[in-house]
Amino acid sequence: VPPQPHVMELEMMTPLRLLKHKRLMQPDRFEWEFFIRTLVRRITSLAYFHQNHEETIDFNALFANAAEHQIVQKLVFEQNHRYSNRQKKEIPLDGLKGVMELKFTKQDDPLWPWIWMGQYTHNGKSTVMGLGQYQLKNGLVHQPKTS
Repeated sequence: VPPQPHVMELEMMTPLRLLKHKRLMQPDRFEWEFFIRTLVRRITSLAYFHQNHEETIDFNALFANAAEHQIVQKLVFEQNHRYSNRQKKEIPLDGLKGVMELKFTKQDDPLWPWIWMGQYTHNGKSTVMGLGQYQLKNGLVHQPKTS
């Protein structure tokens, strides 16, 4: 994980599908804390089920910091569909796309490593279809090695 910047951009590369109370989150009701909770839940679940690694951290203290971030979001709701041969119908792949500017209010924020790892795990619903991918900007993008 690189050093934490003071300000960064988080760009949604593919639609982000966050379900809250069985409804897709819309740009006008976007909640950064909910984004962080689903991201941490996804990463800890992947670590537990695929690496047999159980986290022993205080999640309440971790999530308490999420509200301290200053977020400026420029998200739009994008509508996409795919055809399912199994179900013989179109399946919606709607979600949020755009950019969020994030300002950290303190140095060494405990959420920074989670935000960084989220680039590789994606977030939200339908991640196995490639949705929920985001990329960190301002020199923080991991460049794949060329052989």
